[in-house]
Amino acid sequence: MKKDVVRVERIINYLNAGYSGFIVKTLEPKRAEQIILKVIKDSKESYKPVTWDIDSAKTKNPEVPITNLTEDRPNDTIVILHNFHWFIDKPQMIQKIQNSMEQWKAEGKAIIIVTPTINIPVELKKDFMLLELPLPQEEEIKECMFYIAKSAGKDEECLSGDSDENNAIVQSAKGLSRTEIENVLALSLIEKGVYDIGIINEQKIQTIEKSGLIEILKTDKKYSDLLGYDKIKTVVSKMIKKRSSKGVMIVGPPGCGKTTFMQCTVGEFNRIGLLINFGRLYSKFQGEGFEQVEEVIDIIEAIGDCIVIMDEFEKQFAGAASTGDTDSGVSRRMTGRWLQFMQEKPEGVYMMATLNSFKGVPDEYLRPGRWDSSPFYIDIPNDMEREAILSHYVNKLQIDMNGNNIPPMPNWTGAEIEACCLMAKNLECSIADASTYIVPQNKRGFAEAEEIKKFSIPASDLILSEKSRKTRKINV
Repeated sequence: MKKDVVRVERIINYLNAGYSGFIVKTLEPKRAEQIILKVIKDSKESYKPVTWDIDSAKTKNPEVPITNLTEDRPNDTIVILHNFHWFIDKPQMIQKIQNSMEQWKAEGKAIIIVTPTINIPVELKKDFMLLELPLPQEEEIKECMFYIAKSAGKDEECLSGDSDENNAIVQSAKGLSRTEIENVLALSLIEKGVYDIGIINEQKIQTIEKSGLIEILKTDKKYSDLLGYDKIKTVVSKMIKKRSSKGVMIVGPPGCGKTTFMQCTVGEFNRIGLLINFGRLYSKFQGEGFEQVEEVIDIIEAIGDCIVIMDEFEKQFAGAASTGDTDSGVSRRMTGRWLQFMQEKPEGVYMMATLNSFKGVPDEYLRPGRWDSSPFYIDIPNDMEREAILSHYVNKLQIDMNGNNIPPMPNWTGAEIEACCLMAKNLECSIADASTYIVPQNKRGFAEAEEIKKFSIPASDLILSEKSRKTRKINV
C-alpha cells in the first residue's frame, strides 16, 4: 500500500483536536508558512499565529519562543518555528518542550517546526505529528503559468494554445518547487518567447541529480537509429502515450540492443529517463537503504511523466524472495517496497527493464499487471537484420568495402558486428580479417534462450526460420 501522507492543509483539524506539536517537512519554508497562515485565516477558529527564525528574531536564544509560548502568549497561540531542527535535540530544549506539552494542549497552543529534515529526538517522537507539503500540483502550476505570462505581458502567446499543449507544460513542471517553476517559466519566456518543455526538463534534471540517488539518461538517439524491433516499437509507441500504461520488460542475450532500445525510447518521446540502480541505494547503515528507496519513489511520483529504466533487472532483483537473514531483511523490504510501487505507480510514469535471464527473479516481478504485457524477447539478428546492421556501421565508419570478403557471421549479435567493424576501421584491415578477433559469446546461452522464448513475445515479426539463418550469407 502507498504510504500515508498527511498534508499540511489538514493542520487545522489536528489543532482543533488538541495536537500541540507538528513537524512540517519541506524544502519550501516560505510556501509552507503561507499555506499554514492561509489555512488558519480561512478557518472559523481564533488561532493567533506567530513566526520565529533565528535571523529575524529579536533574541537569538531558541529557548525564548518556547518559554514565551508557555508563560506569556495568550491561549490559541500557534508558533511557527523555522529550521528548529538545529536546536530541538539539545537536552534542555527537549525537557522544556516535554514539560510544556500538556499545558499547551489545555490552552489550545502549539508549535509548528518547518524543516527540510526530520530530526525528532526519541523523547519527543510521540508528541509530534508529521505533516508534508507536497510539491505543486496541476492547479498551482497553472496559477504559476498564468502569473508569469501575465507579468511578462505574454499571456496571449503562452496561454492561447490548445489544452493538450498547456497540459504538457503542466506535466513537465511537476517535481519542481514553486520557486523553481516560476524561475524556469520566466527563463523559458526570455529564451524562447513561449513555455518550452526542453528548458523545463533541463531544470528538472538538475533538481533530480542533486539527490545523488538517481542517474539521468541523456541521449539524442531515436527509433530511426535502431534497426529492426518492428513489433516492440509499434507496441511501445502506442502504449507510452497512454497515461495508464505500466511499461515494458525486454529479455534476450547480451549485445542484442536491449539497452539501446530503451535509450532510443527516451529520445523518441522526449521524456526524462531515470536510471535506477538498487546497488547504489544500499547503505552500510541499517535501514537507510529502505529510506533511500522511499526517497527515490517520492522523486519519481513528484516528477510525474518520465521513463524509469532498470537495466540488468535480474542482477538487481534476483533473490528478492529470500529471507534476508544476512541484512536483517533490509534488502527484502527494499525490493518489496519497489514491487508495491510498480503496482501502484502514478499515471504518466512508464517503466522499462532489461534482463539477460529470468534466473532468480520471482514470478511476481515479471507478470502482466506490473508490466503492460509479458516480456518481449529480442533475439540475435536474423540474416536480413545482420546485413542491415553491418551496412549501417560500414557507412557510419566509412569502411572501404572494395574487394572486402564478408564472413557469414552466424549467430552474431549487433554489438559483435559493431565491434568487428571498429576493429576493421582501427586495424585498417578487411571485415573478414577483423572477424577473426570476434567469438560470439552468446553461444553459451542458446539453450537457456530457447527456454526464455517460451515465456516471451518476439520483439520482431521479421524473424527468419532457423534453416534460413544457417544457410544464408551476408552481402554488402
